[in-house]
This record gives sequence, structure tokens and C-alpha cells, in this order.
Amino acid sequence: NALVSFICSMQVQSFRKFHGMPYATTMCTGNLRSGTDHLVKYFQTKDPSRREKSFHYYSIILFFILGAAIGAVGTKLWGSPALVICCILLAIAFAMLFVKPKTE
Repeated sequence: NALVSFICSMQVQSFRKFHGMPYATTMCTGNLRSGTDHLVKYFQTKDPSRREKSFHYYSIILFFILGAAIGAVGTKLWGSPALVICCILLAIAFAMLFVKPKTE
């Protein structure tokens, strides 16, 4: 339990922003609140940046759901070896941290 807690704390600390906005990587409740807040403010002000921020938060939530669904199906089909899929995806995400965007 201590190891899982430590890894979660490292994840929370390491990945704190997406497009300059804070978000939670280990739970969806804060993302849901922030996305809904931006969506409501968009409808009140018609500020397109609010709509875009809301879209980013809801995209993160969608990927949480997709990850959970893929994990559930993979575990049902392959059992413990399904963890290899997670490891591969995490390795790709880790490698993407080191890719520098092209500048014109």
C-alpha cells in the first residue's frame, strides 16, 4: 500500500498541468468540477477560451474512462499479462516527454 501511495504522489506531482491548466492525474472529480465550471462560464460570457478549457478537461476525463474500459477488457481477456499493455503505453508517454516540438 505504501508503494502505491508513493507512486501516486509522484504522478500527481510530476504531471500537474495540461495546456497551462492544472489537472488531476489520479482522480476525475477535480477535473469534472473545473471542466463544468469553465463550461458554465462559457455559456454566461460566450468567451471561446472557456469553451476550449472545458473541452480540455472533458478530454482528460474521456481518456480516464477509456483507460479504465481498456484495462477492464484487457484484464478480462488476458488476466495479469494485460499489464504489459499499460507498460507499453506508459513507456510511449514517457518517451513523448523528451520530444521537443519543431520551431519554425
